[in-house]
Amino acid sequence: MLYGITLTLIVAFFTFGAIAGVKQIKRMLESEMTEASRIQHYAMITFTMWLTVIALFALVMLSDIDFANVGFTWLSFDMNPVLTAIVLVVAFLWLCFCFYRIIAFLVSTRHRKRRNEILMQKANGNDY
Repeated sequence: MLYGITLTLIVAFFTFGAIAGVKQIKRMLESEMTEASRIQHYAMITFTMWLTVIALFALVMLSDIDFANVGFTWLSFDMNPVLTAIVLVVAFLWLCFCFYRIIAFLVSTRHRKRRNEILMQKANGNDY
Protein backbone atom coordinates (compact mmCIF):
# COMPACT_ATOMS: atom_id res chain seq x y z
CA MET A 1 0.00 0.00 0.00
CA LEU A 2 2.81 2.39 0.94
CA TYR A 3 4.58 1.66 -2.33
CA GLY A 4 1.47 2.37 -4.41
CA ILE A 5 0.89 5.69 -2.69
CA THR A 6 4.55 6.62 -3.04
CA LEU A 7 4.60 5.72 -6.73
CA THR A 8 1.44 7.76 -7.33
CA LEU A 9 2.93 10.76 -5.52
CA ILE A 10 6.19 10.52 -7.46
CA VAL A 11 4.40 10.30 -10.81
CA ALA A 12 2.13 13.22 -9.90
CA PHE A 13 5.09 15.27 -8.64
CA PHE A 14 7.10 14.82 -11.83
CA THR A 15 4.08 15.26 -14.12
CA PHE A 16 2.92 18.51 -12.55
CA GLY A 17 6.52 19.63 -12.14
CA ALA A 18 7.16 19.13 -15.85
CA ILE A 19 4.00 21.05 -16.78
CA ALA A 20 4.90 23.90 -14.43
CA GLY A 21 8.47 23.89 -15.74
CA VAL A 22 7.36 24.22 -19.35
CA LYS A 23 5.04 27.09 -18.43
CA GLN A 24 7.83 28.81 -16.51
CA ILE A 25 10.28 28.45 -19.41
CA LYS A 26 7.68 29.88 -21.83
CA ARG A 27 7.21 32.88 -19.52
CA MET A 28 10.97 33.33 -19.27
CA LEU A 29 11.40 33.22 -23.05
CA GLU A 30 8.60 35.73 -23.63
CA SER A 31 10.22 38.29 -21.34
CA GLU A 32 13.78 39.50 -21.28
CA MET A 33 15.90 36.84 -19.60
CA THR A 34 18.18 38.38 -17.01
CA GLU A 35 20.98 36.75 -15.12
CA ALA A 36 18.98 36.97 -11.90
CA SER A 37 15.98 35.16 -13.43
CA ARG A 38 18.24 32.49 -14.91
CA ILE A 39 19.95 31.94 -11.54
CA GLN A 40 16.56 31.78 -9.81
CA HIS A 41 15.40 29.17 -12.34
CA TYR A 42 18.53 27.05 -11.84
CA ALA A 43 18.21 27.35 -8.06
CA MET A 44 14.62 26.11 -8.23
CA ILE A 45 15.63 23.14 -10.40
CA THR A 46 18.47 22.28 -8.02
CA PHE A 47 16.15 22.56 -5.00
CA THR A 48 13.58 20.31 -6.67
CA MET A 49 16.16 17.65 -7.50
CA TRP A 50 17.55 17.66 -3.95
CA LEU A 51 14.01 17.47 -2.58
CA THR A 52 13.51 14.34 -4.68
CA VAL A 53 16.71 12.78 -3.35
CA ILE A 54 15.74 13.56 0.25
CA ALA A 55 12.29 12.05 -0.33
CA LEU A 56 13.92 8.90 -1.75
CA PHE A 57 16.22 8.58 1.27
CA ALA A 58 13.30 9.15 3.64
CA LEU A 59 11.31 6.44 1.87
CA VAL A 60 14.20 4.00 2.15
CA MET A 61 14.71 4.79 5.82
CA LEU A 62 11.02 4.48 6.71
CA SER A 63 10.32 1.27 4.82
CA ASP A 64 11.84 -2.17 4.49
CA ILE A 65 13.53 -1.26 1.18
CA ASP A 66 17.31 -1.56 1.11
CA PHE A 67 19.54 0.93 -0.62
CA ALA A 68 20.57 -1.89 -2.95
CA ASN A 69 16.95 -2.12 -4.14
CA VAL A 70 17.10 1.45 -5.45
CA GLY A 71 20.49 1.07 -7.09
CA PHE A 72 23.06 1.84 -4.39
CA THR A 73 25.61 -0.96 -4.22
CA TRP A 74 29.26 -1.28 -3.33
CA LEU A 75 31.81 -1.28 -6.12
CA SER A 76 32.34 -4.84 -7.26
CA PHE A 77 35.15 -6.22 -9.41
CA ASP A 78 33.43 -9.61 -9.80
CA MET A 79 31.49 -8.80 -12.96
CA ASN A 80 34.05 -8.25 -15.71
CA PRO A 81 37.58 -7.35 -14.60
CA VAL A 82 38.63 -6.00 -18.01
CA LEU A 83 35.62 -3.72 -18.30
CA THR A 84 36.04 -2.62 -14.69
CA ALA A 85 39.71 -1.79 -15.30
CA ILE A 86 38.83 0.22 -18.41
CA VAL A 87 36.15 2.17 -16.55
CA LEU A 88 38.49 2.88 -13.63
CA VAL A 89 41.31 4.04 -15.94
CA VAL A 90 38.97 6.33 -17.90
CA ALA A 91 37.51 7.71 -14.64
CA PHE A 92 41.02 8.33 -13.27
CA LEU A 93 42.12 10.10 -16.46
CA TRP A 94 38.98 12.24 -16.43
CA LEU A 95 39.60 13.13 -12.78
CA CYS A 96 43.20 14.12 -13.61
CA PHE A 97 41.97 16.26 -16.50
CA CYS A 98 39.43 18.01 -14.24
CA PHE A 99 42.08 18.70 -11.59
CA TYR A 100 44.40 20.03 -14.30
CA ARG A 101 41.72 22.43 -15.54
CA ILE A 102 40.95 23.65 -12.01
CA ILE A 103 44.61 24.15 -11.09
CA ALA A 104 45.39 25.82 -14.42
CA PHE A 105 42.48 28.20 -13.94
CA LEU A 106 43.54 29.07 -10.39
CA VAL A 107 47.25 29.49 -11.13
CA SER A 108 47.64 30.78 -14.69
CA THR A 109 46.40 34.24 -15.65
CA ARG A 110 47.06 33.43 -19.31
CA HIS A 111 44.76 30.39 -19.04
CA ARG A 112 42.01 32.51 -17.40
CA LYS A 113 42.27 35.13 -20.16
CA ARG A 114 42.10 32.44 -22.85
CA ARG A 115 39.02 30.85 -21.24
CA ASN A 116 37.33 34.26 -20.94
CA GLU A 117 38.01 34.95 -24.62
CA ILE A 118 36.50 31.61 -25.61
CA LEU A 119 33.44 32.23 -23.43
CA MET A 120 32.97 35.71 -24.86
CA GLN A 121 33.19 34.36 -28.42
CA LYS A 122 30.59 31.74 -27.62
CA ALA A 123 28.32 34.29 -25.93
CA ASN A 124 28.57 36.72 -28.86
CA GLY A 125 28.12 33.96 -31.44
CA ASN A 126 24.90 32.60 -29.94
CA ASP A 127 21.76 34.58 -29.31
CA TYR A 128 20.06 33.18 -26.28
